[in-house]
Amino acid sequence: MIKINYENLGKQIKKYRKQKKYSQSDLAKRINKSVQHISKIERGISKASLQTLVDITNALDISMDELLNMSVKKSSDNFLNKDFLNIFSDCSLKERTFLMENLLFYKAQLKRIKNEDNENSIKQI
Repeated sequence: MIKINYENLGKQIKKYRKQKKYSQSDLAKRINKSVQHISKIERGISKASLQTLVDITNALDISMDELLNMSVKKSSDNFLNKDFLNIFSDCSLKERTFLMENLLFYKAQLKRIKNEDNENSIKQI
């Protein structure tokens, strides 16, 4: 199951709305919703229904993928994403930050080692 960050979703809606130079009132009229509802969606206070999201994407002439700011990955990527979600699901923000900092450190180390190996291979030629 995908968890939607409604605050980020609201920011995406606002970004695309502003790109179209629509006010909240303009968007509200186009999708037959109140300005207050649009405002709450953009601030992540209200959850938009699937139908409302479809209406918003149609009004803004964007795809759902663009709005959700994610892409459908290959199934092998989905398994990896599930592994990461399982690892991080019961962690506090502090624990997640610690784990991410360490993952980024080890990723950089792996790239450094790979680059050194490539340089050594080139020198041997």
